Amino acid sequence: MSSDDFLNEEQEIIKSREKNSVVIDKESFFERPISDLKLPPAKSLSSNSTIDMAINLMQKNNIGSVVIVEGKKVVGILTERDILMKVIGKISDYKKVLVAEIMTKNPICLHPSDDIIYVMNNMHIGHFRHIPLVDQKGELFSMISVRDVLDYFFNNFSKEITNTTSQPYRGPKNPEEGA
Repeated sequence: MSSDDFLNEEQEIIKSREKNSVVIDKESFFERPISDLKLPPAKSLSSNSTIDMAINLMQKNNIGSVVIVEGKKVVGILTERDILMKVIGKISDYKKVLVAEIMTKNPICLHPSDDIIYVMNNMHIGHFRHIPLVDQKGELFSMISVRDVLDYFFNNFSKEITNTTSQPYRGPKNPEEGA
């Protein structure tokens, strides 16, 4: 493939994305509701599931967390970080240990109507990468991840991002340092 063909293909991809994306101004982007992200249903397990079952579910679905529920109510969350910090090298037979023993209990949950900025604030302050979403009845609705927010952001501001140089400016920081 020639460089011209490659550039033409890239331009077609950009045009296609622009046609399919919603035009959002930067000022209101963060005030849009989480529901705009059109997230799929969350993957969940009951608290009497084993750690092995959770790991298999996460691997099968290529996800970084599983919501732990009783009925449809969120009682915990199990993340890849929980497995790394609480299981690997610490629990020898995790195939028999229940997720209830290592999950983060009563995680913060948000609603699909909450603003994206609220998700980002909670993730930043709580050092979370995943937050369960519940409906008005408090029942599991979906899950939002840092990746979901970043994908939404980059998909809506692709023109600004594709026009950003590949390397940050590393020249002088002030005029006294010279050119």
